[in-house]
Amino acid sequence: MIECTRFKAYEKGYLKGFADIYIPAWGIEMKGFTLYEKDGKRWVNPPGKEYEDKDGEKKFGSFFFFREKEHYAKFVSQVKDAIEKAMPKEEKEEEFEDFKEPTGECPF
Repeated sequence: MIECTRFKAYEKGYLKGFADIYIPAWGIEMKGFTLYEKDGKRWVNPPGKEYEDKDGEKKFGSFFFFREKEHYAKFVSQVKDAIEKAMPKEEKEEEFEDFKEPTGECPF
């Protein structure tokens, strides 16, 4: 099981925040995942850094790689789920959850 140990909301374009995760079975904590959202879909990028290729184009490279695409897909899916569980609920959702229908006669 993957746990999100910290989530920091930060909105800029599609970016929604940063997260750190912990994988107890591996005994490893990984810092610097980014959560993005566009058109109602969310995805996660692992920690990495920006660099320039030989043609001077800016690229992004992850600090670690999975040799099998299926393993990578499962990993980032579980990381995304862990981050979403750790994210605070939106204020609007909390507001409606706390709303209680009035009972009894109208006082005025």
